[in-house]
Amino acid sequence: MSSTQMTQDTNQSSDAHSLEDERLGAQDVVPLKRRNQHKPCPPEHLLKGPMTYYYTLGLTDAKIAQMCSAHFSTEIYGLSDSTVKRLRYKWGLMKARQQNHSVDSIHPYCVAIKTRFPNRGADLLTKSLRLTYNIRASRKLVADWLNQFEPDAVKSRKHRRFRRHRFWAAGLNDVWSFDQHDKWGRFGLYLHCGVEPMAGEIKWLKIWWNNSNPRLITSYYLEAVRRLGAIPLVTQSDPGTENFGIANAHTYMRHALDPSLCDTLQHRWMRKHMNIKPEILWSVLGRDWKPGFEATLQYGVDHGWYDPANELESIVFRWLAIPWLQAELDAWTSQYNLTARRANKNKVLPQGIPMIIAQHPADYNISDFKACVPVPPELLDDVERQWAPPSHPVFESAPPYIAAKIIEAFNAVGSPVASSETFWPIYLQLLQYMLAPEHQNAEDIARLQACLEENRSRSLTAEPICLIPGLRDLREGDNVVAAATGRDSDEEEVLDVLGLFTDEEDDGDDPGFF
Repeated sequence: MSSTQMTQDTNQSSDAHSLEDERLGAQDVVPLKRRNQHKPCPPEHLLKGPMTYYYTLGLTDAKIAQMCSAHFSTEIYGLSDSTVKRLRYKWGLMKARQQNHSVDSIHPYCVAIKTRFPNRGADLLTKSLRLTYNIRASRKLVADWLNQFEPDAVKSRKHRRFRRHRFWAAGLNDVWSFDQHDKWGRFGLYLHCGVEPMAGEIKWLKIWWNNSNPRLITSYYLEAVRRLGAIPLVTQSDPGTENFGIANAHTYMRHALDPSLCDTLQHRWMRKHMNIKPEILWSVLGRDWKPGFEATLQYGVDHGWYDPANELESIVFRWLAIPWLQAELDAWTSQYNLTARRANKNKVLPQGIPMIIAQHPADYNISDFKACVPVPPELLDDVERQWAPPSHPVFESAPPYIAAKIIEAFNAVGSPVASSETFWPIYLQLLQYMLAPEHQNAEDIARLQACLEENRSRSLTAEPICLIPGLRDLREGDNVVAAATGRDSDEEEVLDVLGLFTDEEDDGDDPGFF
């Protein structure tokens, strides 16, 4: 079973934001008179999409009815949880009791998930079965499977606990935190993430052959801003020149949209491991996602198939590995954003599904600052030209000539799909084809060597960007919203109360998500 097949059901969640814009055009419809006091149900064909989506998220019937009300006029139509239950049965959307699974019936699916995520425990395994295969199994049943097939691993997971930290945020999109991760540098791969702390939503999680070039890092931020159509009040990161691009881009847009902020850098530098949320994400990723894929990559290194110091091997490796691993990261991110964190009474952090919190902040009594700073596309284009020009070589997975040769080899071997099982065989086939004497002449060899030498001598790793001059660092108490926003002191006090939360989590018997 390929990794593409394993994540195909997860990918249906990619239309999550579009569902929010899908309101029924039924305001002019006059409903028939009812014999009772209840309003008629919306048309079934218009309800099926949103209801199936919320069912996939694992919501209760009552919560599904509540969420679906955003998709039709409540002045005309009504929807009860009993109607949701009746329609679920009609459309075959069964829950755990109706699916009636056993340890034997979930076994092949659990094995497939554990092949990719060997450290995954009962809670995450239960969610993976639901999101990947639409299998509704109780957590107890999944725990029974784990106790039967890996009892030692269950015991080891029960002794893990998170430490408590404190983090301040005034509301949704008050701040975005981002950070880089270099632990896969021995493979020539580097990761970068951006997190919205209040909802706990991952804004981006990227893998590339570089994470220290500020133009590349800025492109991640701009991509997320284009999806949202707005920017946060403040960005924050560890100190480092790789973050100067985002600091400049964000500050430039904030100054353009709010001239009263023109004397401050609208970016916060977090020192001494105080950039808490991305650090937690790396910890979670390191326990849940990384082990299985890291073992796959290390296997090839141990067998002498890949030497990161060999320029050609390094380029072929990353050309093949990055798209495969990025797809795996995207699937993991989607599942993360569509599953609730384990409830914790010590948190003021809104508790629920991150994507739902981000879409409906008012339901969780938090403010959303997205409305304060919408960004016109032309401003984004201007920022991209200055600090993340798409034509820059850092955005190339391989030099153009070598990339063309790899694509030729890839097509010649049948364009196979990379997965944990097929990655190294494909990699070896590509190298063998490219180095075979019958596939290259003296001119090709000379040009390939020249291209490799040029790539080796060209340094795209850092290429530092200077911060915008003449600005002072942002300090506690500085304005991040114009004074004429209409907020009064009472509202500011409410925002302060909402801002405190911790990342403490009882890990139970699995790694969990923060």
